[in-house]
Amino acid sequence: NIQLIKSKTQSIYLKISPTELTLRLSRSANPRPLVRNKTGQELEEYVVAELRRREFFYEQADHVIESDCIQIQDLLAFFTRPE
Repeated sequence: NIQLIKSKTQSIYLKISPTELTLRLSRSANPRPLVRNKTGQELEEYVVAELRRREFFYEQADHVIESDCIQIQDLLAFFTRPE
């Protein structure tokens, strides 16, 4: 899939730490089915394991942006800056 995406457009990975991702998932009003019934510790372990499994693919994005605390104006500035 990554090759197809890259052949059609630019890809972006908004990289979030496992801690931040766990926090965001735990606060979600509509939890995703795969994490819906997990305890805090189970959720954190799941997030770490899934990121480890998927990181190889995510890192192939054209742009990798550390985004634990990123603001929308920072993202807009990144994509509107002159090359």
